[in-house]
Amino acid sequence: MNKQIVFLDRDGTIIKDKSYMYKVEDLEFIDNSIEGLKMLQRTHELVIVTNQSGINRGKFGYKEYSEFNENFLKKLEENGIEIKASLFCPHAPEEKCECRKPKIKLVKNYLEEQKISLDKKNCYAIGDKTCDIKLAENLGICGILVKTGKGGSDSEFETNPDFIVDNLFKAVEHIIKNGKQNKNS
Repeated sequence: MNKQIVFLDRDGTIIKDKSYMYKVEDLEFIDNSIEGLKMLQRTHELVIVTNQSGINRGKFGYKEYSEFNENFLKKLEENGIEIKASLFCPHAPEEKCECRKPKIKLVKNYLEEQKISLDKKNCYAIGDKTCDIKLAENLGICGILVKTGKGGSDSEFETNPDFIVDNLFKAVEHIIKNGKQNKNS
C-alpha cells in the first residue's frame, strides 16, 4: 500500500535552530508549528529526517542528542502529534556518508524496514535548508522550502523548490488546500 508521508526537517523548520541543538532548555517551537503538524497528520504520516553533525564533530554526544530528541518528541506527543519515525545522521559533511541529507539512505532504509511504498504524488519534504529540498528531488517528491531557520540561504546545494512559504504552518495550509501541484506532476 502506498503511503502519504511528509518528511520534516527538525531544526529551523519545527523548532528554532539555536546552533547544535542538544540542550533541552534550548527547545523552542517555531510559532504555529505544533498547530500545523496537528493539521498535517490528519492526511499524512509524519517522519523527521535531520542531519546532526554536532555528534561526530564532538559538540555533543549520542546521549545528549537522545535526551533532547526524546523531550522534543514527548512535547509533540503531549500535543497529540504522532511522529512515525525520527531519523538522524550523525556525520559531518566531509565524512561523505550515505545517510546525510540530501542522500536518501536514511529514508530508503526506513521505507524498506517498514515495507512502505510512497505515494510520491502525495508526499513532501519540508525544510529550511537546500539539503531538504535536494532530498525531495532525490526522492522524486514535492519539496517545500520554509523561510524560517536558514530559509534556503545556506546555498549548499543548487535546488529548485516546488514551493517557498513563510513557515511550516503555511506549508501545511498549502498541502491541504492545493495538494500536489508541483512542476514534476
